[in-house]
Amino acid sequence: MAHNRPTNVTGAMKILMHCKCLVFLSFAYSFLREEMPSDDGMVEFFGFQHLRVLDLSYCELTGPIPVWLSKLKKLQILNLIHSRITGSVPIWLATLPSLFYINVSVNLISGEFPKELCSLPMLVSRQPAGQVDHEYLEFPIFAQSQLRAESLEYNSLSYTQSLQYNYVSYFPPSIYLHNNSINGNIPKEIGQLKLLHVLDLGVNNFSSSIPDQISNLKKLETLDVSMNHLFGNIPASLTSLNFLKDFNCSYNNLEGPIPRSTQFQSFNSSAFEGNPKLCSAPLPNECRPINDVGTDNKNNQDEHNGHNIPWFHIFVASIVGFWGSV
Repeated sequence: MAHNRPTNVTGAMKILMHCKCLVFLSFAYSFLREEMPSDDGMVEFFGFQHLRVLDLSYCELTGPIPVWLSKLKKLQILNLIHSRITGSVPIWLATLPSLFYINVSVNLISGEFPKELCSLPMLVSRQPAGQVDHEYLEFPIFAQSQLRAESLEYNSLSYTQSLQYNYVSYFPPSIYLHNNSINGNIPKEIGQLKLLHVLDLGVNNFSSSIPDQISNLKKLETLDVSMNHLFGNIPASLTSLNFLKDFNCSYNNLEGPIPRSTQFQSFNSSAFEGNPKLCSAPLPNECRPINDVGTDNKNNQDEHNGHNIPWFHIFVASIVGFWGSV
């Protein structure tokens, strides 16, 4: 039911929650700028007991993520991208035993990254959720892609083509928090999410170092921590992420050499730009040898301790001696 212009999202939810076999619900690009169905509007909520996919993307819904969603014990995919959601990332998301895809990018979410989210059962291990009737949807998903016909006859005419996906492959295990106002540290507990494929924390206010524990996410394919306030080095252990194909740490306060590996040096330099103190390939600025830095520090210390201060004392002593003579 996406790409329509219905109104009264709360009323629609109250009607559809009685569809006991409903497993996939998409209202993308609908109910524009209405309020998120709140807990008050869903009194005595008992529906959607078999719902696996809830898509309210690009609806620009306002208000916090409602607590009644915590009752959807079979929910696997929650897509709320590009709305006006406020509040923090709910801790109760970690209680959903089948949830493996969260997308709340481009919202107004604040607060810190909850450590509890690092214990999502389906991202830590499939075993617990396997006991909750974990089945995949059988029908495919069709997504349109923009293509261009390069020929004299069509004169670079653009057209769309629908590509068929299995919904599990189209929605890999992911946490998208891109473009919000989330602050604080990236928790070290994030290394527990060993089945995670995508971690997008870009365009937020994180102010910590990149946890070395991210190297435990051996299935990680995409890591975006760009446009934050991160500091310190890029952990060398990240070179062990063999499936990592997209990486972006641009526009932070990172420093030191970029870890050496065929993989990291293959990323575009734009993935590292905006960190003036980062060095080595693929960036053009080379790292200074450690010995040179040590020599410079020693020279500066000698200059401070061995040249400037003694001459000052000699001058003062001369003045005092002169007036003492007088």
